[in-house]
Amino acid sequence: MKARSLLAGWLVLTAACATALPAESALPEEQGPVSRQEYDALKKDLEIVKRRLAEVEAWQAAQPGGSELASELSRISQLARRSEAGERRVLIAGDAGFEFVNQRGSNNTFTAGLSPLLLWQVNDRVLFEGGIDMSLFNDPNGDNPGTETDLSLANVSYIVNDYVVAGGGLFAVPFGIYHSHLDARWTNKLPDDPLAMGDNGISPNTDTGIFAVGAFPVKGAVVNYGVYVTNGPTLITDDPGAAGSLSFDNNSDTNNNKAVGARVGFIPRPEFEAGYSIQCARANPDTFPQKVDALLQAVDFNYVKVIDRIGGTLTARGEWVWSHVDRATYDPTGALGFGPLTFSDSRSGGYGLVAYRPSQARNAALSRTEFVLRYDRLQASSLAPGGGTEERWTPGIDYWLTPASVLKIAYEFDDSQGGENRDALLFQFAVGF
Repeated sequence: MKARSLLAGWLVLTAACATALPAESALPEEQGPVSRQEYDALKKDLEIVKRRLAEVEAWQAAQPGGSELASELSRISQLARRSEAGERRVLIAGDAGFEFVNQRGSNNTFTAGLSPLLLWQVNDRVLFEGGIDMSLFNDPNGDNPGTETDLSLANVSYIVNDYVVAGGGLFAVPFGIYHSHLDARWTNKLPDDPLAMGDNGISPNTDTGIFAVGAFPVKGAVVNYGVYVTNGPTLITDDPGAAGSLSFDNNSDTNNNKAVGARVGFIPRPEFEAGYSIQCARANPDTFPQKVDALLQAVDFNYVKVIDRIGGTLTARGEWVWSHVDRATYDPTGALGFGPLTFSDSRSGGYGLVAYRPSQARNAALSRTEFVLRYDRLQASSLAPGGGTEERWTPGIDYWLTPASVLKIAYEFDDSQGGENRDALLFQFAVGF
């Protein structure tokens, strides 16, 4: 290797000297002193030779095994190639916690749950998100105890550019902000969900399909958006207590149509966002003889700011959903025992929440305490099974042990028209990770 280097250097040197001397450069046996002009020319030629030698040495060092640096670069390159599949770009996040619920008309009980979230960056543009919800389960009579496990998220995203991320799979639908940003145990200010966003609510949570989300600046503000096509909700047709309402828990389409939806959010200032959402879907299953369309709309806002005048952090947020299901006749023959029953099912509901945390207080315990008040409401058509209005006021206190772990205690004052009021004492310890 050294011999090749010396040979290359010698060839460069010979070529440089040949270039520097004219063709008739055979020097006479006797030569007088050189002029200043000739000296400067020789000096310039020597600098060219040095530079070319340096280039040859650099080329030689870059050859495989030519130097320790080349070997190290080769090793790093191999490690980088082995990492392309994502072995070193996996993050496990999520939340966990336990609760105590003492609700009027039910046995008080403890429960617990875990929701791990797998985030995998396959490369600079391809991302994977997967989530599982695990919770303890008992039927109302306390029989068949066990653990209930649900696949909550499983989607792949591709970063198209700075303004668009596209993907598909099972994902949190960009309808409103509660289910996509706020429903984790440690980000929810209270131990339970608002009525309209709960298990029997009117707001979609996750669904299977394709989506595109992103954001772009507009004159000092930011506009964010989300559009999607999914399997959509399913119209409940055979349940005497829920006919006419929508189920958002389906994992496959029950007809040959898809739901189409979008949300647009506007952020004029970093502390405030407002948004509008819409979803249209053909909801009836193929087994139902009538075509029934559903239209969902929602507005939302979120405000969070540290205000020196009040010595702490003020949070105000809210969301309201309107759900309209076309007129249809359920159990037309009376075979299910509750029909024939004809109505259009219009429901609405949402919540408003305000919270204050004296985060600038000198007392450490006080600065970790947050005071919360929420109002939520759900109203259904009086003609629909289970129709009527339920509303709740829920004051609560949160104590933040760390930025991602919190103790919560709250009391719900429930007012249900046509049913029993179900006030409840709630306690929760939640951790985000």
